[in-house]
Amino acid sequence: MSTKTLPKRGEPGGPLERQLILRKISQRRCDRAKRGLPAATPVEWLGWEDRRPPAARPGTPALSVMAVVGDVDCESFITGLLAFLTQLPLETQDAWWRNLTKTLFFTGNPAEHLNQAKPAESSDDRAELAKLGPLFTAAGGDEAEARGFLADSGTIGWLGPGGAEQFNQLRLERFGGSLKVPDDLELYVPGAAPTGRRMSLRIATKAVIGRAYLTHVHHVLSEAYLRSFLRPGDRLEVRHEDELDPVEEIPAGNRDFEARIANEPRSTGCLRLYANLTLVPALHGAP
Repeated sequence: MSTKTLPKRGEPGGPLERQLILRKISQRRCDRAKRGLPAATPVEWLGWEDRRPPAARPGTPALSVMAVVGDVDCESFITGLLAFLTQLPLETQDAWWRNLTKTLFFTGNPAEHLNQAKPAESSDDRAELAKLGPLFTAAGGDEAEARGFLADSGTIGWLGPGGAEQFNQLRLERFGGSLKVPDDLELYVPGAAPTGRRMSLRIATKAVIGRAYLTHVHHVLSEAYLRSFLRPGDRLEVRHEDELDPVEEIPAGNRDFEARIANEPRSTGCLRLYANLTLVPALHGAP
């Protein structure tokens, strides 16, 4: 019978090293949020994006997003989220980024709570509904107004980014439902022709409830898109795993990645890698 030796505490590959990796990456996320979105990126120089969001003015309020969740599944959620991200107003992106892309999930009928008496019956109707806004009137002239966006599936909708107080008018319960996830899922980020780039998103699901899953995936994709790591036209390959090992998942060297790290409820004081997005290297000679 073959055996293997597990590392001691503090040795490479041990629990301490994993926690140090996670804490370092988590701190990096907080630091870059404080700095705000970059004024320019190489993507901009290549012509994909003509400008970046303006820098936040002193005293600009932190912005949040509210999602109203109906009978949504994994594919509808991710597809809708990507579509939502592509239509975010430039002037609200930096303030939402600085607030660590805070998003709250509630249970309800998305169409009903997006100024619609009944669910849209066609994609054209939903497209018109997505253009509606602002849905709330800001208390002050400098505050951002929350806008509504209904996913094409009609099973999830978003309000924002906007001031958190603007969402208090909707008295909804926090989402606490279940969510079915496939082993694998492939889709394209809308908004442009295929870029030829393959993005790999690996998500941990063991002991993860539905609301936590929505939260983790929402953060990792939103932040990757806002900083142009995930781009319109990219192919997104999603794979669900029980666990993700930061030693194996985090790319070595200067390869970029977007990780979602949060507290581990099963182990007080410890962090866990819940999702990681990386660029799949192109094969030599591939178009």
